Amino acid sequence: MRPTTGQVSFFEPNNMKISDEKSSSLIPNQVGGIATYKVEQKFSTDPTEGIYGFGQGQAGVMNYQGEIAHLQQRNAFIGVPVMISSRGYGIFWDNPAVTDVNVNAGHEEIIPAMQLFNNEGKPGGLTEQYFEDNNFEKLTATRTGGAIDYTWRNEKLPAGIAKKPFSIRFSGFIEAEKAGKEYV
Repeated sequence: MRPTTGQVSFFEPNNMKISDEKSSSLIPNQVGGIATYKVEQKFSTDPTEGIYGFGQGQAGVMNYQGEIAHLQQRNAFIGVPVMISSRGYGIFWDNPAVTDVNVNAGHEEIIPAMQLFNNEGKPGGLTEQYFEDNNFEKLTATRTGGAIDYTWRNEKLPAGIAKKPFSIRFSGFIEAEKAGKEYV
């Protein structure tokens, strides 16, 4: 473990590095109406190795190299914080929370919702304007959203927006720095 950051590195007995924790984050979240945190951990692995595990899911992914595993207990999804490498090692961590495990997916860090402000300057998310066309002409709904972090096939769209061609305009303000951490 790195004493200054708390990030973990894994080594073979001959001191050859197996994997690095690139970063981790706690993002304020709501689950079942209860205030909690969403955890994200990023591991650096050899891009040629296969990474397996993370429980039972319906995502159609077997090798998570270059993917994000979302660990959450829900109907037909059983998240287990275990990853197994094709190089012969495994990592288990004790974490009962909802977690996204990023294995070299290259996704940027999500800006926490409290650093996003809508058009009126209220914290909690950007103003989202939904249009029922591709040209931003037929405004159908406006709301304040949390993070711009959509899984488009599962996103709950406002009433009046079908999963056909539509457009979304995000506007508002982003706080660029919080507690010494910079966001882009």
